[in-house]
Amino acid sequence: MHLYSCWRCGLQVFGEALCRVIFAVFAIPMYVSTLMILFIAVDRYRRVVWHRQLSSCAARSLIVGSVAVSSALGVPVVAFSSLHDVDHAELGIRRRYCVEEWPSETLRRGYALLTFAGQFGVPLAVSAALYWLIYRRLKQRRPPHGHIAGNRRSVVMYYRPNNNT
Repeated sequence: MHLYSCWRCGLQVFGEALCRVIFAVFAIPMYVSTLMILFIAVDRYRRVVWHRQLSSCAARSLIVGSVAVSSALGVPVVAFSSLHDVDHAELGIRRRYCVEEWPSETLRRGYALLTFAGQFGVPLAVSAALYWLIYRRLKQRRPPHGHIAGNRRSVVMYYRPNNNT
């Protein structure tokens, strides 16, 4: 059974409730993943620059916090989604659609800008800055004892069979 068939069947059975929840269910994993990428950058920064490992309790707290923040960001989608029936007898169309209906265009745009900044702009900028600091730290490190510092030169040896035999 195709996802679309299940979706249509679900709309018939659960109606408005499924319509409100399904959009948020699609958004929350995306929000969680962008926050996890940010947390990975923070953890790498702590390990490389400060030589401090994140405790397992702190890691669990970050995961729970990211799910909570992501769920909170999905609440407006749940609040402003509704089920619409399209019944056009002349064209033979009878369908139900989920639509986000915001009370004002300003509110919708504000939410879009907030989620864009919070889920893309800020994590990208912070991750880029942290990886830049990691790069600078690694560039300043001295190589371990016994390694060649500076320009490395490779010696290539060619095997040439002896044809005199």
